[in-house]
Amino acid sequence: MIERHTIQDKERSALLAFGVDVSRFGAFPVDAVSLRVEDECITGLSLDNCNLGDIPENIADLAHLRDLILAKNQLASLPASLWELTQLRTLNLGENQLTRVSERVGDLTKLEGLYLHSNQIDTLPEAIRKLKHVQVLDLSVNRMCELPEIFADLGELRFLYVSNNGLDAMPETVTQAGKLIYLNMTHNQIDRIPERIGDLKHLHELRLYNNQIMRLPESIGGLENLRELHLMSNQIDRLPETLGNMKRLRKLFLRDNALTVLPESIGQLESLTELDCRNNRLTVLPETIGSLKNLTDLDVRASRLTTLPESLLDLPNLSKLDLRWNAFTGIPDVARELMARGCSVFV
Repeated sequence: MIERHTIQDKERSALLAFGVDVSRFGAFPVDAVSLRVEDECITGLSLDNCNLGDIPENIADLAHLRDLILAKNQLASLPASLWELTQLRTLNLGENQLTRVSERVGDLTKLEGLYLHSNQIDTLPEAIRKLKHVQVLDLSVNRMCELPEIFADLGELRFLYVSNNGLDAMPETVTQAGKLIYLNMTHNQIDRIPERIGDLKHLHELRLYNNQIMRLPESIGGLENLRELHLMSNQIDRLPETLGNMKRLRKLFLRDNALTVLPESIGQLESLTELDCRNNRLTVLPETIGSLKNLTDLDVRASRLTTLPESLLDLPNLSKLDLRWNAFTGIPDVARELMARGCSVFV
């Protein structure tokens, strides 16, 4: 509660201007409605889901704020005074009704996390490029059809979320965000991936499902640190042989595409534990699949398989094999042998 804290009068007045029942304040950041006070100054404030329709102009009096959470409200606009909070490290404006963000967002040069998800924003200001320290940028669930060429300037960016927008291509400059470890651009209309995608050498997780992608560039094999690749629900009909260069890949999700074969190089994915190829057009699996010594789960249901490679018996850790809705005339001998040794086989 606010009464428990010694707070400067000016900051207390700014806080009360929000019109929120101060008795609701809890411990920041554990509680949705909470604050953090240090040396009589408010440094953290969360007014999550408070039905706020506007932000008081005197918010600038909270000059020591480092973390401000205003998510899940009814905000359709932001006061100019908000951009005077130049000590902010985190600004969460997600799940509101914003249609634009001021170019003055570039004044918040100490920002490390900017959350704009679940609004109605159709254009991102160029000034975002001034946020040299931002590590997390969440733009998901908005109305953007393109992104500005800003990512080469965001040298500290680690997490980028742009799912559920209207993008038809991944911007080339995304590949210049060299420290990215997580990239999510699902549920768009993306039909092409930049040739330089392989430049993202630190990327651990790439999510591109529910798009219109037909082909992957050969350079994708350059993602040498990738752990998870999510490509479900696209129109991919073949995979490049360079896929086998991803030695650290653990999870590969390919369901709901148009694949007729898997590349021979798939056997080089020595760290792979999960392979999901359900609902494709596969008629055969490569013998090299038997080299995936760490594979535990293989899902090839709803394909067009009539036989299985003997090399599946070389998979010592395979614990689940899903073969349902294929074109087998009976239970394949390979499947019977796997069942006999304790593998769960669905056929």
